[in-house]
Amino acid sequence: MGNDLRTIALKKKIDGRKIVIRNYNKVAAVRGCQILFMSKTLKRKTQQDANKRLAGKNILLVGETVDFLNDGGVVRFAIRDNRIHIHIKKSAYKRESLEISAQLLRIATVE
Repeated sequence: MGNDLRTIALKKKIDGRKIVIRNYNKVAAVRGCQILFMSKTLKRKTQQDANKRLAGKNILLVGETVDFLNDGGVVRFAIRDNRIHIHIKKSAYKRESLEISAQLLRIATVE
C-alpha cells in the first residue's frame, strides 16, 4: 500500500497543501504527523504499542489488520470481494478529537 500512497501523494493536495509520506522506525520518532498508516506487515504488538503511545495526540491512526480497531486504532481498511471496506471506531476518533465527514461515515461501518 505504501507505493500506492506515494503515487497519490505526488498527484494530490489537501486544502492546497502537499501530502508528505514519511516512514518511521520507532513510535518515539512520530512528530508532526496527522495520519499514521500501519501496514499489516507490522507485528500486532508493535501496532498495539503505537496506538497506546499515540492515543490522545490527535493523529488519525489507520491500519488494515483484523484487530486494529480493538487495539486502539481509529480507521481500518479491509478488502473483501475486491473492494475496500472502511471501518471506523467512534470512541477512538472522539478520543483523538477528530472530525469525520458525514459522507465518510455514511459509507463506512461505524463501530
